[in-house]
Amino acid sequence: MEHPRRLSGLVDSILAAHPDGDTITIIRIVDHLGARAYGPLLLLFAAPNLIPNIPGSGLLSAPLLPLSIQMAQGNVPWLPARLAHKPITRTALQRLADRTRPWLARADRLVRPRWRWLTAPVAERVLGAYVALLAVVLFLPIPLANMLPSWAVALIGVGVLERDGLWVALGVCVGLLSLLVAAMVVLAAGSVVAGVVV
Repeated sequence: MEHPRRLSGLVDSILAAHPDGDTITIIRIVDHLGARAYGPLLLLFAAPNLIPNIPGSGLLSAPLLPLSIQMAQGNVPWLPARLAHKPITRTALQRLADRTRPWLARADRLVRPRWRWLTAPVAERVLGAYVALLAVVLFLPIPLANMLPSWAVALIGVGVLERDGLWVALGVCVGLLSLLVAAMVVLAAGSVVAGVVV
């Protein structure tokens, strides 16, 4: 199935396509969004870390690393079986939809196809490798350090979804900032540890 045309309807379309049961597995979400769905998938799985107090946010963001690796390889979206069959509660998805809808409605009015060379197939593979690096940083145990890489991944996801290279470029810039912040924190922590050891 094709992804929804409007960003603000992304999570709502998933809930509407799976009206039965209290949970939806990650693989059903991936299948719903389709084979060319890296843009909406990146946005969906980055979103929980943009907004505090989303239940199950860690699980919702877990697919980012394997999906970005698949994107870098130029393959259709694929997840390890153990992760693919993890259930996400409808409550978590509904809360995510409610929290993100106002932001995504504003984004709907700002995105349009432009700078398409940044969303061409070759560029998408490079972006996949870049997102994989950001996904690693996202899961480092650094307090509050997961928001910047999540914003970067979300912006890249919007850009890929709407073929808007400007949003991709913004995401890359935010990602560079997040990498710089993470490197500074790691270096500072290393200096503290080295001082204690000495």
